[in-house]
Amino acid sequence: MVEPLPNELVDDILYNLYFDKATLFNCVLVGKARVRPSQRGIFREIVLEIIDSAELYLKTTGRLDALFPEKPYLASYVQSLELRWFDFVDQGACNIHTATAKVVRRLPNVNKLSFFRVYWNRLSPLLKVAVTDLFRVPSLTQVSITEFSIDAFTELASLLCYTTHLKVLKSYVFLNDPKLPGSTILKLETEEAGKRPAPKSIELKELKLERHIREFCAWFQWDLCPFEVWNLKVLHFGVCFSVLPEKIGLVQYVGKNLEELHLTRWLPDDLNGLHEYTPNLRILHLDNLHQSVSWTPVPMIHALFRPFLNQKGKRLSLQRLIITMVLMDPPLSANSLKTWEQWTAIDALLQKPEFASIEMVDFRLSAIPRSPEVPDGVRHLLRGKLPYLETSRKMIVHSE
Repeated sequence: MVEPLPNELVDDILYNLYFDKATLFNCVLVGKARVRPSQRGIFREIVLEIIDSAELYLKTTGRLDALFPEKPYLASYVQSLELRWFDFVDQGACNIHTATAKVVRRLPNVNKLSFFRVYWNRLSPLLKVAVTDLFRVPSLTQVSITEFSIDAFTELASLLCYTTHLKVLKSYVFLNDPKLPGSTILKLETEEAGKRPAPKSIELKELKLERHIREFCAWFQWDLCPFEVWNLKVLHFGVCFSVLPEKIGLVQYVGKNLEELHLTRWLPDDLNGLHEYTPNLRILHLDNLHQSVSWTPVPMIHALFRPFLNQKGKRLSLQRLIITMVLMDPPLSANSLKTWEQWTAIDALLQKPEFASIEMVDFRLSAIPRSPEVPDGVRHLLRGKLPYLETSRKMIVHSE
C-alpha cells in the first residue's frame, strides 16, 4: 500500500496548478480530498465575455446563476472577476446584461475587479447597480480598468470612492469630460452620504495611470480626496508622462517610500529629481521602448542617468534596471546595426562608480509585429555592445 499524501501537501500541490484548469477538473474526479482544493482553483477567477455567441454566453451564465445558490461555497471561492467587451448595444444586449448582473450579485468575496473594453454608459441600469455594489465589497483590494469608457471624471471618481479597502489601482480610461468639479468636495452619486470615505482614508500601495494623469494628480492632491498616495510602493506611468507640467509630476507628491517605478515609451528629461524624492527606489522599469533602423532609446536612457555624474555624495539607490524593448525592424540588417552600435554609450555610462548600486540590468526583447520571435543573434549582438555588463554578470537578455 502506498501511504496517501497529507491533505495539506495536496492543497499546496493543487494551489500551484491554479493556472491549469484542465488538470484541476481531472483532480476533482480523483478523490474527496482533492475536490474542494481543485474547486478553489477552478472558480478562483471568472472572466465574463462573449466569445462565440450570445446563446452560448446566456447558457454559461445561466449555469453559474443556478449553481451558486445551490452551492454558495463555490461563489465564495471567486476572488477575481473580469468583464470584457461590454461595449455593444444591440437587440440581445439587455438579456446579456441581465444574465451578467445575476452572476455578479452572487459573488461575496471578490478581491480583484477588472474591466477590459467596457463602456459604462452602455450597460443596463441593472448591471450598473450590480457592478457598483461590487465596488463596495470589503474584500475588494484591486481594481484594473483598461480601455474603460465613461462620460465624466467625477463619475469615475464616484465609483472609485466606494473601494474603501483598495490597495492597487490600474487605470486606462477614456473620458468624454475629464474636468474636475469646481468645488473641493466630490459628491458621491449615492444616497448614503453619511457613509462617504474619510479624507485620505484609502491608502494605495500600487498605482498605474496611462491616461488623464493630470486629472488624477489634481484629484489626489485635494485635501478631501479619500485616496492617500503618500505611501505608494509601486508607481506606473503610461505614455502621457512626458506632458506633465513638472518633470517628475506625481513622483514628487507620492512620498519617499516608492520602491518601484515604471516609465513607458517616453522618458522624462532626467532622473536627477528622482534622487531627492525617491531615495528608496530599488527597481526602475523602462517599458515599451522601440529600437528600429532610424530610432534607438539610447539617447533618452543616457540623458536619464547622466545628471548623476560628478555629483559628490549622491548615488543611486537603484538595484535593478529593467528595459523592455520592441524591435520594430529586422535587427540584423546593415542599417539596423548602426543604431545598435549606440548601446556602447550605455555600457560606458553604467560602469561609472555613481551607478555601482545597480546589480542587474534586465533586457526583455519583443519581436517586431511581423516576426514570430526574436532572432537568437540579437541577444548575442546586444551582449557584444555591452561588454562591461556582460563580463560583470550584471546583464540578462531574454525574449518575451
